[in-house]
Amino acid sequence: MALFVDAAHFVHSVFAGFLWCFSRVFVPSTSGRQRWNVLGALDAVSLKVHTFCNDSYITSQSVCELFHQLREFYGTMPITIFLDNAKYQRCDLVRQCAAVLKIELEFLPTYSPNLNLIERFWKFVKKKSLYSRFYGNFTDFKQAIGSCIDQADNRHKNELRSLLGIFKCLNMLIFYPFEVYLPFCSTFSSKDKFHKQLVPLFLESDQRFISGKELKTVSHPVALSQ
Repeated sequence: MALFVDAAHFVHSVFAGFLWCFSRVFVPSTSGRQRWNVLGALDAVSLKVHTFCNDSYITSQSVCELFHQLREFYGTMPITIFLDNAKYQRCDLVRQCAAVLKIELEFLPTYSPNLNLIERFWKFVKKKSLYSRFYGNFTDFKQAIGSCIDQADNRHKNELRSLLGIFKCLNMLIFYPFEVYLPFCSTFSSKDKFHKQLVPLFLESDQRFISGKELKTVSHPVALSQ
C-alpha cells in the first residue's frame, strides 16, 4: 500500500475566488486567525484519505498518531509512505515509530511538492469548500473541510480521478517511458525503488513489473535478465 502524506494548514479567513459579473460582489470575511491543521495520508488508487486534525500545531507526535491509525486500518498489509523532508517528519521519533509499525518511509527530494500527490488534493479541498465562501464561525469552517475530505472517495471520486489520473500522475513522477508504453507493453523493469512502489499501482491484470538492472519495457511477455 502506497500512501502520500503531508499537512495542510487552513486559516479561518477569506479565500478569494474568481467570477465574471457586471457588478462588484462583496464576500464577508472573518476577523479571527484560528487555524485548522490537517495531516493527511492519501491512497491515490482508492482515493481514501486518512487524517489527523488539531487547531494547534502538527508535530512529530501527530505524525506518529497518524501512523498508528494507518497500521490499525490496513492491518498486516505492507505500507510505504511518501512524504517530504519537514523536520517533524524526518526526526528519530517518527523513524522509530515507523520501524516498530513496519512502515517504510520514502522521503521525496527537497523542494519538490509536485511529487507529492496529496498537494493536489489539498488544492482541490480549498477550491470545493473554501473559495468564495463565508463561514461565520470556526465550527462551520472545520465541518466544511472535513465533509469535503470525507467525500473524496465517493461524491468527488470522478473529479479526483481526473485530477490524480494515471497520465498526470505518471508525468508528475517522471514516468515518461511508462506513460508512452503502458497501453502496448506487458512487462516493465526497473531497479529504482520509487518505480517499484508506484508503477504496479497502474498496471492492468495482464501486465507485470519486475526488478531489473535498468528501466525497460517489453512488448510481449518474455523474461528479462536480472
